[in-house]
Amino acid sequence: MNIEELIKYIFNNEIIIGTIVVVVILIKIIFLVALVFGLTYLIHWWFRRSTKIKKTFVQTTGEIVGYSPSYSNSRKKMYRPRIGFIDHHQNSILFDDDRSSSFKPKIGKTVKVLYNPECSYDAVVDSFSSRYLLFIMSAIMLVFVLLHLGTEISDIIMFLLTGNYSTS
Repeated sequence: MNIEELIKYIFNNEIIIGTIVVVVILIKIIFLVALVFGLTYLIHWWFRRSTKIKKTFVQTTGEIVGYSPSYSNSRKKMYRPRIGFIDHHQNSILFDDDRSSSFKPKIGKTVKVLYNPECSYDAVVDSFSSRYLLFIMSAIMLVFVLLHLGTEISDIIMFLLTGNYSTS
């Protein structure tokens, strides 16, 4: 049997095509389930970190004292603010904010800082985006992934019941 005959045999054999369709759908479902677990873990981690920050971190005032340049995936130059503040032991602490922007931060700008009193270098800028943006984005992605997972599961059930696979 040559390759042309093999291809004709595969495409004319409904059992092989059905098996391929089911395997592809199952691979997609496994990927989506892994994505659900990853997003759920990320939301759980964020929630635990946020709770720890609310309960144990100390609030103070900091100042943008500089910035560290970096590059995004698209090779665009980005800037991460470097924040300075004085902790409860009167130590001067510097840290780079987790967020970056294509705009240079305004040096001298005052910002609210939350820091861990046990390790002052464990600090974050106290803002809406640093506290809630990751959670909101992860939750929205989780909803869309779950919706897509539901459509994939319904597609495999319909295929098993009717033998037709919808590619929508």
